[in-house]
Amino acid sequence: MRSLQLPPLPGTAPVDIPDETIYSRACQLRGQVRSAETSAHGGCSAASRSKSLGKARRVIAAFSRVPSASGGPRSVSLEVNHFEQLLLKDVPDSGLLHDFRAAQSAAIEALVTSLEVSRSPGAVVAMLMKDVSLAGERVALAVDAICASAPHGPLTSASELVAIVVRALQKQSQVEIGDVIGQILWRHRNADSLQDRRFKKVAEKIEWAVAEDPNAAPHMIELVDRVFHELTATAEGRMTSQMWRKVAAFIQANPILNERLRRSDVDRLYYCATHHRGQARSDGISRRTFKSLLVQLASCMEVPPYMVMLAVGSHSERAECRAVNFQDDQPQYMCKRLSDM
Repeated sequence: MRSLQLPPLPGTAPVDIPDETIYSRACQLRGQVRSAETSAHGGCSAASRSKSLGKARRVIAAFSRVPSASGGPRSVSLEVNHFEQLLLKDVPDSGLLHDFRAAQSAAIEALVTSLEVSRSPGAVVAMLMKDVSLAGERVALAVDAICASAPHGPLTSASELVAIVVRALQKQSQVEIGDVIGQILWRHRNADSLQDRRFKKVAEKIEWAVAEDPNAAPHMIELVDRVFHELTATAEGRMTSQMWRKVAAFIQANPILNERLRRSDVDRLYYCATHHRGQARSDGISRRTFKSLLVQLASCMEVPPYMVMLAVGSHSERAECRAVNFQDDQPQYMCKRLSDM
């Protein structure tokens, strides 16, 4: 096994480090560097970033001097951010879209970096993609095939493999890369690495959910927002359980969705959003949580989210005045119908 003697840091003795250890540590530091660089917009101190960059570059430079098995030099790319390349391609250098895509890039990079510490690149991809659906179909099997056929090797990082898979899924489904990344972030929005305020906001965006209906997408979110504002106009912008059940009745008005809607799912989702360990933690749900619950409800119903969004948005301007009787007001999240047994 090859080893390399690194120059000693101040106050330390020289150390012989095996080739494999250098490469492993270089990959870890590369992830740390990316996190430091992408956090710059959120106020990470210059001293902290400089320290991380300096340490990483010393180790990576040392690794690059170790000849490969073929005798040629090795290198570990420090500057390439694969997600920025995907998300910012053909996007103007400034503006709201650029800022949003850059925030998505930083968030997905932070998520992947946190996962690859204890997992192989293939395991990271499988974890990220297991619940993703595109064009109404789960992509898990397609992801396995992509990973098996994609050109990658033992030196491929998790970020590189995720980028390869996302690019291939975009070509297969014709869904925008930003919407693919958006769905991944939303499905992992509760991950510790996404709880930073900068990442949390972008991870909770649900615009990807309406991308499957290009004709309705531009106005669908706006209509859903309008329904929320109309229903909560007298409740200071917080949606109560009774208002949430009215929304469920709007969905029920669609005969196709009515067959799939379960009252127990409606109440269970609201309860989980407003309680923690059995204790109420809010007096209602916010607009952002409301839209997230609609996407979760669509998942329970096993229908594309845009169908639920469209059913709700179509009731805009009639939300307050529409007479609704959604059976009774008793929560059903612990109940079962005989037909479900």
